[in-house]
Amino acid sequence: MLLHLAVAVEQVVVATNTFLAKSNSALQALRSTTLLKSLPVNALITGEAGTGKKTLARSVFSNTPIIHASNFDEILHSLYECEDIIITAFEAISNYDTLQKALEESKTRLIAITSVSLPQKVYDQFFTTKIKLLPLRERHEDVMLLCEKFLRENGDLVGGHDKSICQSKHLNLEQNAHSLKRSIIMQSLFSSLEKREIMQLFEEYLESKIEGENAYRDNLEIFDIPIINVGMRKYKSQLQLAKVLGLNRNTLRKKIVQYEKELDI
Repeated sequence: MLLHLAVAVEQVVVATNTFLAKSNSALQALRSTTLLKSLPVNALITGEAGTGKKTLARSVFSNTPIIHASNFDEILHSLYECEDIIITAFEAISNYDTLQKALEESKTRLIAITSVSLPQKVYDQFFTTKIKLLPLRERHEDVMLLCEKFLRENGDLVGGHDKSICQSKHLNLEQNAHSLKRSIIMQSLFSSLEKREIMQLFEEYLESKIEGENAYRDNLEIFDIPIINVGMRKYKSQLQLAKVLGLNRNTLRKKIVQYEKELDI
């Protein structure tokens, strides 16, 4: 394919104004998207939610309108007004045949974005090439760049730019950049909390939980699970941890069995 052949001779671009790339796969996606500006082809950008698809498209096509697929009338109008158009959630297009006809008449270049797999028929109908962004759990170099970016953006809110947070094993990548940003902010805030503030958070959480006949026992896990996780990472031994906690070894073992699925040890 012409696009992929041309990528090999393009200069590597490490970052744009908003799309940060350091991993090989993200750099490849960035190069490919940059090349689209000089190639008269329609392209599909795919990947899980939060992988940076819209950011990538917006970074390269900075003056191109971005329209959600549900706004079909706006899409049709823009096709005759613009040289390029970016459509997000492309799977939600209501009439593929009408869109194809409008694209042929307007000669507008289409950059589409989706988080789901499109039928091969739809891909063949509209696109020449596909650019895939891998999830952040497979792009560790990009995670570090994004961590530092989120720290800079939220420094005033979280009270600092402690980069050691970027090394935390508790960074949440389940929803890619969406959950990563949230976990960065939460960990930054928690690292500066005082005992009184932590107790206040517990109170607010427990406000709606204290009910029924076993509320104390039902909510013990909020304390038990974190202290067992931290204690086992620190002491590596159930016997030693039991001594530190002042618990009978059998009592600690029962708790570990009880919380087996929730513990991170």
